[in-house]
Amino acid sequence: DVFEIKVYGNRAYLSTAFGIVVIDLESEEIVDDYQNLGSGGIPLSVQSLAILDSTIFIGTSEGIKHDRAYNNSVNLKNFASWIIVDQYDSALYMTDYNDKLYFVSDSVLYAFDGDTYSQVESGEKKGYKSITVSHNQLVVCRFEGIAVMDESLLFQEFGEVAMSYAIKDFQDNLWFGGFY
Repeated sequence: DVFEIKVYGNRAYLSTAFGIVVIDLESEEIVDDYQNLGSGGIPLSVQSLAILDSTIFIGTSEGIKHDRAYNNSVNLKNFASWIIVDQYDSALYMTDYNDKLYFVSDSVLYAFDGDTYSQVESGEKKGYKSITVSHNQLVVCRFEGIAVMDESLLFQEFGEVAMSYAIKDFQDNLWFGGFY
């Protein structure tokens, strides 16, 4: 299973049931993979990932794991290289936006600024479905409706309930879809 695909530069990072696969988009080849990232080197599903300030973050059932990306002295294939933040054991929808890492854990939206984890939207539990960045805006799709955050961290609410995914286009139109 492939859970997410994130593109950074000319590389696509796939979050999969067995770890991470890295594809060079120019050569169309797999250039790396990181498997068996669980405690003791056991297989571990990676539900989500993001790269923020040259650090790769992955969401797993063991918590958020992170380490320096793009650094040849770091062996990301070694499970012991990864730093674990275990209080967020269900981190999903990881997205980097406005110099912060956003993710959902236990139905609560969080932000990480490099030092501190904080709750967003007053820490209220909601039915989050997706988080994406579109044209310098954070688009949060949840069962209760869609919210769009601008760079000044202000949310604009849209009443479209039960949608699974939403984006903004270059003309600031909101596009969304889901199952009814």
